[in-house]
Amino acid sequence: MHPPVKVFETETDSFWGVMNSHNRAAGFRIPEYQRMYNWKPEPQIKRLLEDCLNGFFYFSRSGDDKVDKYTFLATIILVPEKSKDASSFGGTSLSIVDGQQRLTTLMLTCCALIQELRSLLCRTDLGSLGQTTVQWIKEEVEHVCDELFSCVIVQVPIRGQIFRFPRIVRAEKDYRAATTRDSDYKSVVAGFQMNFSKFYTRAVPNPPNEKGDGVEEKLFFQNYDYIKEQIRGICEEKGKSNSKRDIEYEQIPQKSFEKNPLRHLFKKFNAPEPDQNRIISDITKNSKSSGLIRLLLFSHYLMDRVILTRVETPDEASAFDVFDALNTTGEPLTAIETFKPLVIRFEENEIGRYQDSDSEISFNKIEEYLKRYPERQQTTTRDLLVTFALYLEGRKLSRDLTSQRAYLRDIYKGSSKEKRNIVESLAHVAEFRKNHWDSNSIPNLPATQENEILKLCIKTISDIKTSMTLPVLTRYWVEFKQKDPNKFIDVVKAVTAFLVLRRSVTGGTSGIDADFREIVKRDSWNDNVSICIYYLYTDPNNPDKEYWVHDHSKSLPLPDPADLKTKLREILDERVDIRDKCTWVEKAAKQGLAKHSIALCRFLLFAASHNAEVDQKTPGLLTRDNVIPSAINNFLSFENWCDKNYATIEHIAPQSQTGANWDKAIYQNQYIRDTIGNLTLLPKKENSMISDSSWEKKKLFYAALSSNSREQREDFLSEAKKGGFRISKISEDLIRSQVRLYMLSPLTEVKKWDGSLIRRRTRNILELVWDEIAPWLSY
Repeated sequence: MHPPVKVFETETDSFWGVMNSHNRAAGFRIPEYQRMYNWKPEPQIKRLLEDCLNGFFYFSRSGDDKVDKYTFLATIILVPEKSKDASSFGGTSLSIVDGQQRLTTLMLTCCALIQELRSLLCRTDLGSLGQTTVQWIKEEVEHVCDELFSCVIVQVPIRGQIFRFPRIVRAEKDYRAATTRDSDYKSVVAGFQMNFSKFYTRAVPNPPNEKGDGVEEKLFFQNYDYIKEQIRGICEEKGKSNSKRDIEYEQIPQKSFEKNPLRHLFKKFNAPEPDQNRIISDITKNSKSSGLIRLLLFSHYLMDRVILTRVETPDEASAFDVFDALNTTGEPLTAIETFKPLVIRFEENEIGRYQDSDSEISFNKIEEYLKRYPERQQTTTRDLLVTFALYLEGRKLSRDLTSQRAYLRDIYKGSSKEKRNIVESLAHVAEFRKNHWDSNSIPNLPATQENEILKLCIKTISDIKTSMTLPVLTRYWVEFKQKDPNKFIDVVKAVTAFLVLRRSVTGGTSGIDADFREIVKRDSWNDNVSICIYYLYTDPNNPDKEYWVHDHSKSLPLPDPADLKTKLREILDERVDIRDKCTWVEKAAKQGLAKHSIALCRFLLFAASHNAEVDQKTPGLLTRDNVIPSAINNFLSFENWCDKNYATIEHIAPQSQTGANWDKAIYQNQYIRDTIGNLTLLPKKENSMISDSSWEKKKLFYAALSSNSREQREDFLSEAKKGGFRISKISEDLIRSQVRLYMLSPLTEVKKWDGSLIRRRTRNILELVWDEIAPWLSY
């Protein structure tokens, strides 16, 4: 036999173990060729924190202190080196070939945890706790802070003394040494750690906060501030957060403190077991200390259960070989690919075969959807499972691969019927995404006005990129697609109206995801209805007993569309103060919507123009008074939405004031030129052709493009030339060949385009929109 060839050392270890490797004397050095620390709060830091916190939540739910629940943060590649830095501080210097962004972020997280733990210990009222409990908490905090500090600072004995050095330094900028003469810490990362060391040892009263003027310094401290803000959110009870928390994870409830495996994370339990039980009972019942305890537990989880694979190679050449191999061997298996064997094994044990089983039929639908995107399997799978978790039980699932794999394993329990329902539900979500959300070819439906509006609404919601609507739409689609399609259409129109009305007064998307999570979650309704299909049920007689309950088994029907509309109206009233037409128009008229969403502006213009004609009394405006609907003013259709003739937003008064004689009032307030009253729709080429022209020239072009005969267009072209407007041959051909753009008709009679007209047109458009879509919400 040939002996094994050992090219490099590899070990899977906890984050604490990695930072304290080599007998706690590891010092990490970022080579000069590595980029600066340039992770941003979103998506990188947000993703890492969410992965850790969701892993923490699943660990708390395991019910067994021996199970392997952890958060895996991939591989770091290191090279032990012999450098001036390595020889001067007495530790082991490790050059980081891959992993500096993760290690630096985790180091900053340790600092944020230390800072918040110390502050929270001083702020927390422990008066109602027993003396033994208070003493234990203080010892636990001190121990945790020391362990976190060891991930920031390496302490090495030299000549009988203990010297402190930063764990992470940059080559060419930093030198670790026991003497002030030889040491030098010029990088922001090393300087931060040394200043934090002074704060930790009480040498200075405040933590480092020297943001500096450089790009690297600003980004570094911006990231640290962001991490601190998210750490504060861990302490706060769900729904009562005062911090600027934007990471998504499940908060561990206070009652879980006494359960395994959480209680075994604590390290300072030196008392007999009866005393331990009393302490645990004490902190579980005391709400004032819950934030501090939760933070202690997460600190332990971060150090002990956040896992990295440490690869150490003898030289950089070998390190790069490993790096290339790890990044070229292909994508890891998706969460659904690792879930499928569980399903196959179940059916084989249940009925003796997987082939032709109910689960196989469902899985074929899931895979049919995923196969449409072979180049982005991981992304598509993650998006699908995020929607699925909301659809199934109202939970916001992390996009982290480990969390998604664990989620599918955890929910695949219960009776045979429930297991098959899980797979069938996943298939329903995949089908809906395939047919209605991710598809440009929405399934053929009978050519009716309602079906045209249905397709238009779903495409609008998709283009506005509000994926949080998917769980609601999917559930009603599954319920009504066969027995009562009109109810599904009713729901789609209601959701579209809600989304359009809400976005029109807020501009951005802030808070909308929370609105739809509230709609989906079962506890936002009464005990007799539910959007979710499953929910986690806690036995009132045995709080430790939790199990999944299927709504159908409890006879919990889906809320009637009328009830859903009531809920949506309540949210509009409570969250954005929309009660009626007047309040909505007043708020929406002040929004520069062109800056926020092209799709939203297009829908507003379509809805206002639908079944409307030029108001002969007021140039520039529209009316529906005494208007007979016809094909020419039927704008609310899927065909029109996809028509390239109305594809782009045109600012009538240009976004920036040009040499043309435009009203100065338009440019005195930023929002006026971006408000809906200054917008219309044009084909892309025509938009580019006239974008910065004067009003006189634009008016002629609009008149030509909205005219219904070739002779009229030639007349307008002649008039433009007589007026001194230069028109290229390409532009002339475009105008002659373009179909009639009826939406431009109201603009052709306007003599002067000014701020006053924009404001009147804005209100006119919004009033027409309300009249058209507010009934979809039963206003």
